[in-house]
Amino acid sequence: MLFDNKIGISDSDAAENFRNWISERIPEADDLKVRKFERPKDSGFSNITILIDISWRQDGTDRSQSLVARVEPVGETLFQHYDVEFQFNVMKKLAQTDVAVPTVLWNEKNPDVLGAPFFVMEHVQGEIPSDDPSFAAPGSWVMSLEPDQRALLVDNGLKSLVAVHQLDWKELGLDFVARTGEGDTSAARELAHYENFYSWAVGTDNCEVIDEAISWAKENLPQGEEVGLSWGDSRIGNMIFDDSFSVVSVIDWEGATLSSPEKDLGHWLHLSRAFTEEFGFALPEGFPSREEVVSRYEELSGRPTANVHFYEVMSGIHGAIQANRALRLMMKADIIPNDPNSLSNNPFTRALAKLIGHELPETGGLATISGSPSR
Repeated sequence: MLFDNKIGISDSDAAENFRNWISERIPEADDLKVRKFERPKDSGFSNITILIDISWRQDGTDRSQSLVARVEPVGETLFQHYDVEFQFNVMKKLAQTDVAVPTVLWNEKNPDVLGAPFFVMEHVQGEIPSDDPSFAAPGSWVMSLEPDQRALLVDNGLKSLVAVHQLDWKELGLDFVARTGEGDTSAARELAHYENFYSWAVGTDNCEVIDEAISWAKENLPQGEEVGLSWGDSRIGNMIFDDSFSVVSVIDWEGATLSSPEKDLGHWLHLSRAFTEEFGFALPEGFPSREEVVSRYEELSGRPTANVHFYEVMSGIHGAIQANRALRLMMKADIIPNDPNSLSNNPFTRALAKLIGHELPETGGLATISGSPSR
């Protein structure tokens, strides 16, 4: 875990509160026990993930279930606003479709149980490619695969991405995910959302490459785009794969919105490059190139793409702002040295700079967001 997000209550109290809470939701359960209640070490900065195993006896039979709770963090956080109920509602709608998502079970608004609102879903068994350390790092699960297996993994991921974009969001009642705020188009509203996040995250201590990229995006805003459901955080690191490299769950829907399908495609491409090239790794053998990903997406979706580079830049802007905020929190927590150079020169600012032709120093800065030494 990059730093210790808080849930506003001790883990032991939370586990006991959860046992009492879930006992009320399974009233037929006798002798219900919470066997596991823990946060994975790599759960990161966003909503807190708690892995839970419960067991009980019902009608003379021993039963058990593995669950996952997603809890809103408290205190100093990566994002300004959290809304786990939003995620719960999106996933509940998606359960009616062919897009594989974990089954959501309960949503709880009362913060007294776990210190903050949360929802509970079924645990899905499988492998999730790592972000930091990168999935391209030696020893990772992805690097243990054969090239043809990696190719299949990525292709199945792209198929799931296309399946999201082909959903009828109106029929599903997903109009509530639309971004509100200033702007005549979804792209303009998305950029305004990023600017608000940027202002909150850094105050007046701006980052030159982010400023330049925002100006570039304003000058290149697309018009007249097709709008559909956007996953919001499209990457293999938000997918769970089974032993045959099929996608068994698409996870992390907190950024879902209505946008051009290229928003997700641009995000996918940008982060693939950031988590490989900018972390010092080659694209793993078997992974398609940028051009091959775009071509395969067009083949699977049956439509030509447009404005892909614009949405790569948009992903770069959002990623660089997140990195800036995360690094500030890590510096404050003494996880990494308080070096302002890290805020302007890290994997995400370097990736963004390359997209808009901005030059950053070849040396210095952070190699990874987890606090690796300077390059």
